[in-house]
Amino acid sequence: MQNGFNFPERFMMPYSLLLPLLLYMDFGGNPVYNFKTENCFIVRSNCAFVRFNRVYHHNEFSDAEVEAIKTYFNKIPFSWIIDVNDQKAADILNNHGFVKYPDPFSGMVANISSIADTAYGPGITVKEINQKEDIDTLIDIIARSNYGYEKSEWQKAIYDLLAKGTSHIKLYIGFYADQPCAANIIIYHKDMVTLHMISTLPEYRCKGLGCAVTHKALFDAACNGATTALLLASSMALSLYQKMGFKEYTQYYIYIYKAPVAQ
Repeated sequence: MQNGFNFPERFMMPYSLLLPLLLYMDFGGNPVYNFKTENCFIVRSNCAFVRFNRVYHHNEFSDAEVEAIKTYFNKIPFSWIIDVNDQKAADILNNHGFVKYPDPFSGMVANISSIADTAYGPGITVKEINQKEDIDTLIDIIARSNYGYEKSEWQKAIYDLLAKGTSHIKLYIGFYADQPCAANIIIYHKDMVTLHMISTLPEYRCKGLGCAVTHKALFDAACNGATTALLLASSMALSLYQKMGFKEYTQYYIYIYKAPVAQ
């Protein structure tokens, strides 16, 4: 990937407009949501993960809309992601009992139009998968790499995502010495792609598998006509993606709401 990324003109827009691509609300230019208010779109899965139960607002929203969304989710925890500079939204969410995740997440972008094929480290291979057995292996890798939820919840979440995205989602597994140990999910949005749930099993980290499984997905995307890649990165992963040519275009705060437990 080129390190000197030139920011496309279409990114000179409110960065919140890119969020539907990153929040599983857009597949190939087709919006997918379960509920909406005047200024908000809501996506809900059949799992308890806040990262799969999300809210996106495209304009200033009201207290009444927040209450309607809380009622819609009922007891399901959910997240609301806002640009760090959106103080008005932050104030409303704070007033409604949302809790802000301490660290911001970086919205990152890269030009992949000139990405070159490359050899990976010794023993590393990456392949696109689509068979159920392989999908279950991918889910196992993601579940074992991300603590806090049962594998059964990951199965619900990812199969729900695949049902919504159909042909716009591609899955990749990375192997080290023929052992599956890394995973990546990529979603196509016309000439853009978004990367999700890039994971490596703890015992296989620091071997280049994260870079390999990311590069292979992006190289294939470029071969299929994609020119731009987006992702959300935690502070821990920021340097990895910067080395791969990604640049931060803004930061987002994640607000989480969990309904109070009845006494």
